[in-house]
Amino acid sequence: MKLPIWLLSLVGVLALLGAAACGDDDDTTAGDDNDETQEESQGDSMTDEEAAASAEEEAQDIGAGSDTATIARSVVQVFELVESGGGYEAIGWGSGTIIDPGGLILTNNHVIDPSIGYDEIGIGLLEETDRPPEPAYFAEVLVTDADEDLAVLQITRDNENNEVDPKTLDLPTVPLGDPEDLEIGDAIRVIGYPGIGNLDDDPLNVTITVTEGTVSGFLNELDEDRGLIKTDAIISPGNSGGAAFNDDGQLIGVPTFFNLNPDEATQTLNGIRPIFLALDQIERAKAGESDSGDREFVCTTCDEEDSEETPVEQGEEEILDLDNTQFNPSFSNFSFSTGIDADGVALDNVDPVPAGLPQFVTFTDYAGMVDGVTFATYCIHDNTGTDYGFPEYQTWAFGAEGTIYFFCFTEDGSPLPTGSYSIRVTVTPPGGDETPYGETTVTVQ
Repeated sequence: MKLPIWLLSLVGVLALLGAAACGDDDDTTAGDDNDETQEESQGDSMTDEEAAASAEEEAQDIGAGSDTATIARSVVQVFELVESGGGYEAIGWGSGTIIDPGGLILTNNHVIDPSIGYDEIGIGLLEETDRPPEPAYFAEVLVTDADEDLAVLQITRDNENNEVDPKTLDLPTVPLGDPEDLEIGDAIRVIGYPGIGNLDDDPLNVTITVTEGTVSGFLNELDEDRGLIKTDAIISPGNSGGAAFNDDGQLIGVPTFFNLNPDEATQTLNGIRPIFLALDQIERAKAGESDSGDREFVCTTCDEEDSEETPVEQGEEEILDLDNTQFNPSFSNFSFSTGIDADGVALDNVDPVPAGLPQFVTFTDYAGMVDGVTFATYCIHDNTGTDYGFPEYQTWAFGAEGTIYFFCFTEDGSPLPTGSYSIRVTVTPPGGDETPYGETTVTVQ
């Protein structure tokens, strides 16, 4: 691969450290560790040679064609890059998992913490399991949660600094699982890019590593039951932000903590943040939100010649070619829930919505839609006129018919006001007007 932007001569760079070993100290947070902490935590449990040998012994077969090899291709290397000599040099790295084919990546907040001092975030994609990932993209941070130590990134440019269109990426992803189904003794596979076991400190020479273990137990953290999954699977610096899978190949958590008990020389347990803690961030990112207030990333400089179906003459506005026999939108069968599970399934069916909640979910069936049109969803409190839906217009990419869901929520997490809400879905075809194609009401009481 041609790499004019990324520098290949990178020596003496350590993997980004995992979260500090926390034990029972509630004041210790992920991402506070430094090189000395890493050496102390790892050294107290085993030597580097012993740890590398143990990692190699427990690593699973990820040969071509295996299930693990398939899901491993959704796990990326996340680089912290600084400008150097007309290109970029990596000062550290972690791992991440592609959660949407359009380039959304879930990782740890401490992997992309601005205090690291990087200029850009780079993304390496796995092509061959016995080779380091190829530096392929740059990414930007969309949403983060420092308390839960989770973040969602969006791929925006290729490795030659050309802007990319998320709709054309079609990257490999994996399904989300439900950590609530886990029990002690269940098998777990941890996949990422730890520095342990590699022959040098070059971030561009790190190969993917898979370790296997079991669910050792749970900790109630962040006011959540099972807010942390304990495991004996090896998690090392560089694994942070990667993937923990169940036996069905579903993503059930993000490896975040290594060596929960550093003072125990012979006993090492590691920590995984369950995927349900990231669902809100994932939904916000997919809905076009970002912590910076920007809209969902949309390609603005992509080559129009790439589209053979709708050629654009210079000076003309691109018009989506709509087939009026197919474009006949309708939204019906509205229902409401207090939340969704990891697979996007309603937790319950409520009407009215119980008071005191910061959000509820609206489900609706749809038909007669065409990909590429603009749509919006509204949750308007009838008494005040306040819209508690997502304010951004979005591009439809869900096919002609099916079921979608969207959130009505308060931005500050306070309870939604009681009263009646007008729920509305509108569609705006190119050159047309915004038109409601589905409306209903629900009461919060």
